[in-house]
Amino acid sequence: MALMYGVGVASSSNFLPTMIKRLTKDAAKANLYTVGPNLVASVSQLTLTFLSDRYQQWATFTAGSTAFNLIANLIPVWLAANVPTTTGRAGSLGMNYMAMNLAGIVSSLTFRAEDGPVYAPALISVGVTQGIFMVVFLLMR
Repeated sequence: MALMYGVGVASSSNFLPTMIKRLTKDAAKANLYTVGPNLVASVSQLTLTFLSDRYQQWATFTAGSTAFNLIANLIPVWLAANVPTTTGRAGSLGMNYMAMNLAGIVSSLTFRAEDGPVYAPALISVGVTQGIFMVVFLLMR
């Protein structure tokens, strides 16, 4: 599962600079253009985390936030909360982060220069992995 949602998260961070590069050639403006999307992502993530705990509907909120690729920190919290032993938590979180890092490699390989400026194969692969993740996560509920 971590590989599936990791592809979406890594693709967002890999694809954002590509979109910004098309807007401006000035490095200072390009850096400022990335602040807005990252702030929105942070606020959305904190809001969804609060709401999922308040209504105790973790699977529903997690699957919904996957559509926006904002769940990078929701899953490790859920994973750690569901493993009873400290050793088990360390092992499961370690495997989770390993899979997310592997997803970053998968994501970086899907955004090829020859597919630009649309990057259709990359967007299709990200959409498929996110769709599979949402279905699997809802079935686990």
